[in-house]
Amino acid sequence: MFHVHLTDQVKAKLKSAYTLPAVISGGFTSELQPLDMCINNPFKYKVRKQWNLWMVDGPRETTKAGNLQCPGLAVVCN
Repeated sequence: MFHVHLTDQVKAKLKSAYTLPAVISGGFTSELQPLDMCINNPFKYKVRKQWNLWMVDGPRETTKAGNLQCPGLAVVCN
């Protein structure tokens, strides 16, 4: 029920693609989106846990202004 999905502009775009929207009320994720519950949530949890470990102990570099620099692709993949 993300409010942006209910705007006239989005509804018109869906209609032009011959698509009917289905508004799913809150609280039904576990019944109607099983992949979100079984795969996405555990994956996001593990990624968040690794990110937090990297933020605490990982090798970090800073920009010239002293801001934390984003980790490189190799760090993210590891």
